[in-house]
Amino acid sequence: MSLDVKFREAFDAYLAADRHKTATIEAFAALIPPVPADLVCARKNGFYSGLTREERDLEGNTIYQPHGFARRIYDSDRIREAHGRWFNHSSGREFKALFRRAKKYEDAKERALVATGIKAAVQEREFAIDDVRRAFYDICDADAWTVTGLIAKANAKTCFASIGKETKFFSSYGGDKLAVDILRVMGKLA
Repeated sequence: MSLDVKFREAFDAYLAADRHKTATIEAFAALIPPVPADLVCARKNGFYSGLTREERDLEGNTIYQPHGFARRIYDSDRIREAHGRWFNHSSGREFKALFRRAKKYEDAKERALVATGIKAAVQEREFAIDDVRRAFYDICDADAWTVTGLIAKANAKTCFASIGKETKFFSSYGGDKLAVDILRVMGKLA
């Protein structure tokens, strides 16, 4: 199998995995309830900050509010750890109610994650990116002796760079080699 065909197959598999991930994210967005307003910790209320965590999207990126600070939401595990023994006291009723609301939201989010299979879709996409990366390295390391070979290398570099932030650093790989290949082929054509 030629390296160009191997790369195209890996890239097509990546495109399919990326479409699948996008579809599962859309399904997840339709199933998950919005974060209740009372679970979002206001920045001015530093007293409860130890009971919160940064809210993250499905890829682990921190969600920021319009004013630039990370959005923090109350976390049921942190509330239970900090105030669990006080739940039955009169001063603990507020924390117990906050714990229940946080737990209800977290359970709904987990059910949506399981129902959509989003974790598997994200992992499938990551594996596909690794396959494309390996095929990209193979095609970049090979010598191009024809115009068709140069086109295959250029196409591989363009496709690989289009994947995004996951490959941005690696997409410059093989640039010097491509230049040498161009000079070699053009020398043959001249």
